[in-house]
Amino acid sequence: MSHFAKLNDDNVVIQVIAGPIDMNDDEAVEWVNENLQGRWIRTSRNTNEGTHKDETKQPFRKNYAIIGGTYDEERDAFIPPKYNEDFILDEEKCIWVPPTK
Repeated sequence: MSHFAKLNDDNVVIQVIAGPIDMNDDEAVEWVNENLQGRWIRTSRNTNEGTHKDETKQPFRKNYAIIGGTYDEERDAFIPPKYNEDFILDEEKCIWVPPTK
């Protein structure tokens, strides 16, 4: 089953949904683009911190999209919200981590 994140004009995730269950990923992408308004980007529940839970498969967009997170077009990655201003972005995993001292 495919999952999709709806983005606002600033690439902030404002909604996450499961796509139609009876379609493969490509068919679900086409269905979402034809039937839902706004900008939707596919996301994967199986990818976290740049790793797919099935090590034989390719990770998809670094992280599963969550509301309040952002989609970075240059990295083609979902990045969770930054909950602490001191945290820095781990470029490889696309997650916020505490600074090292």
